[in-house]
Amino acid sequence: MAIPSSYKAAGLIAGGFAAWFIFGTLFRDNVVAEAAPEKKLFSVVTTDIKPARHGAELVMRGRTQATRKVTVRAETPGQVIATPAEEGSFIEKGSVLCELSIDSRSANVDQATAAVAKARIDYNAAQKLSAEGFQSAAAVATAKAALDAAEAGLKQARLDIGKTRIRAPFSGTLDATHAEAGDLLSIGAPCATLAELDPLKIVGAVSEKEIGRVQRGDHAQITLATGEAFTAEVTIIGAASANATRTFRVELTTKNPGHVKD
Repeated sequence: MAIPSSYKAAGLIAGGFAAWFIFGTLFRDNVVAEAAPEKKLFSVVTTDIKPARHGAELVMRGRTQATRKVTVRAETPGQVIATPAEEGSFIEKGSVLCELSIDSRSANVDQATAAVAKARIDYNAAQKLSAEGFQSAAAVATAKAALDAAEAGLKQARLDIGKTRIRAPFSGTLDATHAEAGDLLSIGAPCATLAELDPLKIVGAVSEKEIGRVQRGDHAQITLATGEAFTAEVTIIGAASANATRTFRVELTTKNPGHVKD
C-alpha cells in the first residue's frame, strides 16, 4: 500500500524536530559542562589551645627597708679608746663597735674578789662555831647573807668591765658611727647604728579598693629604680588604713639579692 506524500512530509518534519531537540540538548549540556568553573577546596589552619591560669596584675609603689635598724648605746659610762669597726662594712654578731677605758673597774674587780674571800671565811667560821654550840643560827644566816652580797658585787664588777666593750647585737651593716676615740660616753649615749639588710623588706601601700586582692604568702615581682628585679613574698598586711590616704600598709620579705640598701 502506498503512503501518501502528505504523511511522508509530516514524518520528515517530525523526525527533523526530534533530531534538532536531541542534538540541541546534547550540545547545550556540553557547553554548560565546559563553561562551569572548577570548584577549589579551601585550607584551614588550626591551633591547639590548652587551659591556663592568668592572674590580674596589681602595681604597688614602695621602698626597700632594713629588717632591723638599731642604735647601739653605752650601758656604762667611760671614755672611748677605740672604734675598731669601719663604717659601711658588714659586722658579725658580737663584734666590738666601741671600746671604753676600763679605768678603775679592774681595781673594783680585785676589791670585790677580796670581799668574797673574806665573806666566805666568815661564813665557814660561823658554821663551825654553830656546830660546836658557840654561834646562833641567826649569826650563821647573817654571815651567809654577807657572802651572797659579796659574790653579787663581784659579778656586777665583772659585768661592768664587760660593758666597756660595746658589741653588735646581731650581724648587719654598720650604718653610722656616733663616737670617736676620746669621746666621753654616758649611760645611754649612742655608739653606732647597725642595720640588718638580709632578709630585706619592701614596704608599700595598697588602696582599700584593691587590698582584698592581696593575701599573705602571695609572691610579687620587685623592680628597683636601677632596673634590678627579684621576687618577694607578702608577709604583713596592715589591719587598719591610713586616715590621710585610705591605704593599707603591705610588707614583703625576701633574701637580699645583692647589696640593696635601705
